[in-house]
Amino acid sequence: MNGLNKIRTELQNDNLLSLQEIYVDQLHACQNYLVNKGMASIEDAKDIYTDAILILRTNILKQKLRPNSNLRSYLLGICMNLARSKHRERNKCGAKEAEVRSLFYDDVKTDTGEEAEKMISLCKEALDVLEPKGRRILELYYFKKYSMTEIANELGYASSDAAKTAKYRVYKRWIAEANKLRNIYFESI
Repeated sequence: MNGLNKIRTELQNDNLLSLQEIYVDQLHACQNYLVNKGMASIEDAKDIYTDAILILRTNILKQKLRPNSNLRSYLLGICMNLARSKHRERNKCGAKEAEVRSLFYDDVKTDTGEEAEKMISLCKEALDVLEPKGRRILELYYFKKYSMTEIANELGYASSDAAKTAKYRVYKRWIAEANKLRNIYFESI
């Protein structure tokens, strides 16, 4: 029985000894690689490594690895993919946050709590202008953290790409409406 089959058999019998050995053996190598390559901070590297071990376990049980796979390389590959995904997600969120922040801070300094509260109420008011399905897309994606596939299934879109397109359009509509209300508000004071 080769090493991979042995690990799979152990995992199927709820014996985690081999997986624990892999975890301990590769922990510092994977974390140091991610940190030294600038792919993650120390804290992120720890989280990524733990997620990678869980993915490795699942992939072993689902027999997604070839019998001659190098577990060390495979685990490092999972870590690198997770780090890249985390980086992309952080950049995507940063751009959206900057766009929403521009509603509050472009052209006008909002120094008082009252002005900040007014900006939040304007954003909520802009949400009310959107059609119900559009509001639901934003709610599911941004607040409930649904994937695009889950949104497509829940709201009846043909595919995750169709749901993604709809989300993008309603998001742009929401930002445009919020900017319009913001400009009206600041022109009136």
